[in-house]
Formats: sequence, C-alpha cells, structure tokens
Amino acid sequence: MAGAAGGLPAVGGGVRVLGAVERPRPAAGTDPPAAGDAAAASGPGTVSKKTSGYHGGKKITGRGRHLAVDAEGWLLALVVTAASISDKAGAKLLLIKLFDLFSTLKIMWADSGYDGAPLARYARAVAAITVEVVKRTSPHSFQVVRRRWVVERTFGWLMRWRRLVRDYERRTENHEAMVYWATIFIMTRRLARYENQQPPIKRWGQDRKPAAQAT
Repeated sequence: MAGAAGGLPAVGGGVRVLGAVERPRPAAGTDPPAAGDAAAASGPGTVSKKTSGYHGGKKITGRGRHLAVDAEGWLLALVVTAASISDKAGAKLLLIKLFDLFSTLKIMWADSGYDGAPLARYARAVAAITVEVVKRTSPHSFQVVRRRWVVERTFGWLMRWRRLVRDYERRTENHEAMVYWATIFIMTRRLARYENQQPPIKRWGQDRKPAAQAT
C-alpha cells in the first residue's frame, strides 16, 4: 500500500534509495509519502506454532511481513503475523500502527490484494487515509506498475540480509526487530556514502572480469 501526506504521494512497504543529489524535504507538519505490501517467510522449528500459519497462495508455512514504506522505499511501519492472516486483515493492523506514527498521511497505494470497499472504508474511518489500488493492465506479462515497484524493491533490499531470508525468531516482536535492524544498516550505509560524496555502488552492468583476474 502507499500513502501521501500533505498532498505528497506516499507508498507503504518501501523506501526509495538515497540519491547522489540532495533529497527534497517535505513541508513542515507533513509526513513523507508511504506504500505497503506483504510477503511470507518460512521458518524452522524455532518458530512458535501459535504465531505461524499456512499461506495457501504461496504454499508456505510461517509468518507474513506487512510493510508500509514512503515514496522512497524507507520503512515506516511493520506488522508481523501468521502467514495464514490475509493481506487485508494484516493491512488493518498496519493502518493502526501507521496512523499512530504518522497521523497526516492522506493516500496509500496498494496492489490488487488490497482491493475492496470494506478495507477502503476501514482505512478512511480509522486513519482518514484513501486507499488507491494500482492494478496491472495485463495480468500475465511483465510490466513496471506505477508506484508498486517501490515496496517490492524494499523487500529485495531486506532479502539480502541472511537473518531475514528465513524466520528464526520465536516471537513476532523479535522478527520485527530484525527487520528494523536491517533497515537501519541499509540507511546508515547510504547516508555515510552520501555525506562522504561517494557514488552509489554499481551492482549491475559492469564488465565481467576474466576468470584468471577474478581469482
């Protein structure tokens, strides 16, 4: 899901990478844009059965992460539930936490999993947020969908942390702490490069070294 505060767009579930130029700051008294989405993570035997469940769509037994991010992909709010909890039910818990932290959000973008009048009415009644569902124009082909890629990129950032690839935590609070911890590392490293005028690390498109040089 995604949202906007003070007229600025917001996307739940992700934060955009800090660029090499100065970032525009939101006006005083407003919150940054945000977006949201959910992903499931499987876990070993250390995960309590009371806080885990089976996700029929992804065929995974474990927990689900429901994220709200701003328009740049930085994490705003997080809720960890059993994977059996639907996206819409998790979104309601996420909206409550998001409203407690950022009370001026105005609009949120979400994928088709959050479609439906009941959730839209709930978001407006509880948090005064308008939920805008961004749907695919062609369901069986790859395409960059407006705003939705932001939160998916955030999940990609988090999946680079080994502790988050699988769920090893006995309690959901510990799981949430690991996600926040990884986000802090990502943000501080990019802020350090920004302050030191270092260019972003180029991860793709580089010339491949011959095998002899690679070793």
